[in-house]
Amino acid sequence: MKVMKHIFFAGIIYVGMMSCQGDNVFPKYVPFDGMNGKIEMITEKDYTTRDRFGVYEKEDLVAENKKIYDKYGHVLVDEYYDGSGELVAAVTKYYDGKEFLGELPPDKHNVLDGEVMIIERGKDFARFENGYTVKWKGLTQWSYNENGIKVSEFLFNKDFYTIEWKAFDEEGKITYRETNEYDDNNMLIRKVQYRTDGKLSVKYEYKEFDDMKNWTLRYAIDEDSGEVILSEREYCYKK
Repeated sequence: MKVMKHIFFAGIIYVGMMSCQGDNVFPKYVPFDGMNGKIEMITEKDYTTRDRFGVYEKEDLVAENKKIYDKYGHVLVDEYYDGSGELVAAVTKYYDGKEFLGELPPDKHNVLDGEVMIIERGKDFARFENGYTVKWKGLTQWSYNENGIKVSEFLFNKDFYTIEWKAFDEEGKITYRETNEYDDNNMLIRKVQYRTDGKLSVKYEYKEFDDMKNWTLRYAIDEDSGEVILSEREYCYKK
């Protein structure tokens, strides 16, 4: 499961990094993750496939993602499950209206342990009670740990979608790099991941959409091996 191993777990790492909101906090969030309509919940399931005469048929469930949104389009809960249904990671966020307050770390063992609150904020930084600091300038954001060491760097496009991010070790060496390519509608069409164990390039193709023009069937294609992960989405819209 090369595609799912890399793409799925990478998503866990950066899922909360774009959601800081407030008049003086960057970056601004993308309501409902860029989907159309007012969404209450998204359920996404990922499957391995087999190719039957040019048609990909789903086989084994390998991952599931559930997202719950508030009325402003903030992600409140973001849960990841493996193919057996076991929770492997979750991020819970806290808001006061449109104001981002904090989140729980993406670790299933810490899901109910408490909030990670912003305790100081400026025009170009926010400091959390766990010692981490986020700074930004233009369309770039940096995160520093409690020792002041840079641990990540994000670059956004003009619509606040992540186009590149890097993770660093304590010596400042890049341990992970990811680039994202979008179409004119900000739909992800290619993700390239550079890891210590090699490079993975995945192309995305969207095959089916619902009445709100949100995708319901997508292929993630490993451009080296040709392996395909089929993803299905169901949307629950707010009434």
